[in-house]
Amino acid sequence: MLASTKPKQRAALAEIVEMLRGKNPDPLRAATMIEIVLKQMHNRVSPRARTTSVQITPEVREHIRSLRRNDRRLPQHEIGRLVGTNQGRVSETLSGKRV
Repeated sequence: MLASTKPKQRAALAEIVEMLRGKNPDPLRAATMIEIVLKQMHNRVSPRARTTSVQITPEVREHIRSLRRNDRRLPQHEIGRLVGTNQGRVSETLSGKRV
């Protein structure tokens, strides 16, 4: 039983529950199966996506702030689109979390 995806892990855990509720429960086997599933849950199945946002340099940071100063009604997601980053980075920059 090697579960490599969440649905397979759920199925493996359901199998363990069913086995423990059955006529001949095998706690040692169940414990082993649970350890395997837990280990797989902590392993990354696929690599992380590539970073697509621009790096927040002092120039980009100033550009974000100037866009906000020039138009207070401009939404953060639109500022992000204009400078090539996401709304979260814009928010962090404007709030001072990204220095």
